[in-house]
Amino acid sequence: MGDIPEKFLLSRFLVFTVFSQLSSYAAVVEGGDTLSLGASITGNQTIISENGTFELGFFSPNGTTNWYIGIWYANITEKTIVWVANRENPARNRSGVLKLSKEGDLELFDAEGASLWSADTSNKASRAVILDSGNLVMLSDENKFETVWQSFDYPVGTLLPGMRFGGQQKLVSWKSSLDPAPGLFSYQSDPSGVKQLVLIWNSSVQYWGSGTWDGNAFSQIPEMRNKVFYNISVENTNSALYVTYTSMGIKNALSRFVLVNSGGTQLYGLLDDAKWSL
Repeated sequence: MGDIPEKFLLSRFLVFTVFSQLSSYAAVVEGGDTLSLGASITGNQTIISENGTFELGFFSPNGTTNWYIGIWYANITEKTIVWVANRENPARNRSGVLKLSKEGDLELFDAEGASLWSADTSNKASRAVILDSGNLVMLSDENKFETVWQSFDYPVGTLLPGMRFGGQQKLVSWKSSLDPAPGLFSYQSDPSGVKQLVLIWNSSVQYWGSGTWDGNAFSQIPEMRNKVFYNISVENTNSALYVTYTSMGIKNALSRFVLVNSGGTQLYGLLDDAKWSL
């Protein structure tokens, strides 16, 4: 048969090399709500919570070339982002790869393989699941029901029903409607030690406080007593204040509490016509 041409061998080698690299980021995920060990998503691939409410994947704000891993409502025409992993470190020009390694680490890479973000956990995970609450959880390799990391512990600019918020956590506004990088405004527990929630500008200037909790409402938010649309539960521990809100009224109604980039807080509910109402 004679010698095989060198150019042919080189071309086969290059094809094999590219295929092998792509296979290392293979989409083990075929729909579903879970990333298993060794699985990854890239491009338009996503995972969707069991009841179809929330979706996790890559997004790029309109008019930009930056790519982020985020969580949004799956069945709403207007893409509404509730969480962003790499808000300070976007992938440029095209999406990267989010992978749960065989070692149990969840990490985001850009298209060239550089690390952009990773979940902060010291315990090995067996899988990562997007829940119907909008929470991305990593479950323990040893105890399949133990959470070793969750996105609810690292909020961005949005609180969702059932999310426990307080202590050292902060909501930090987007820099602009097209840029999820941290903006100038934060919503957090009072750093002075007063058991209240405050709004702070530029990490230093407090411009609003909720007042202290009296068991039914914060003193500066008396309308909280009219529990028509939402209910607030408060844990007032010795060291910190924690708040959780749940939706009331319309059954299965979706809602979100947002710190907007102008410094205000807004509570939205989704109406039957799939439009957000302030």
